[in-house]
Amino acid sequence: MGHARQLKAQRRRVREAIKAGLTRSRAEMKAEAQNLSRVTPEGRVLGAQLVRLTEATSDRLVQEGEPDTRCVSCAFRLGTVPNGCPQTGMDATKAVLEGTPFLGQLRLAERGTCHGWYAGRVALQGRRQTMPYRYSAEQEEGHGHHEA
Repeated sequence: MGHARQLKAQRRRVREAIKAGLTRSRAEMKAEAQNLSRVTPEGRVLGAQLVRLTEATSDRLVQEGEPDTRCVSCAFRLGTVPNGCPQTGMDATKAVLEGTPFLGQLRLAERGTCHGWYAGRVALQGRRQTMPYRYSAEQEEGHGHHEA
């Protein structure tokens, strides 16, 4: 399980970056996560596919002793606001496929990289694919949900 160890080390590095102040405030992320106007039918379809990609691996990781640290409003949790938001779904998909850590929405200082993202990376067994679009934060001012 060398790949899983690499991902754990990467999660540790991300937690350290978060503690160094390389992310938005918790209050900003919480307000964004609760913005229901961002949910669309297309976002719900994309969110369901994110869950389909990661849920079985997430369950297996938990059985192997890896804690499921997904937040209540995780993009990788079916039915949450971020799970139904097309921008967050596209960012999460890009992060999983490209191997760029996805920081999620809440409690980043305690959790580090999103467990849903981690499960997606484990499911892909280290494979990567470059996506032909930019992160939403690169398209508009502000900070994104990923580590640059």
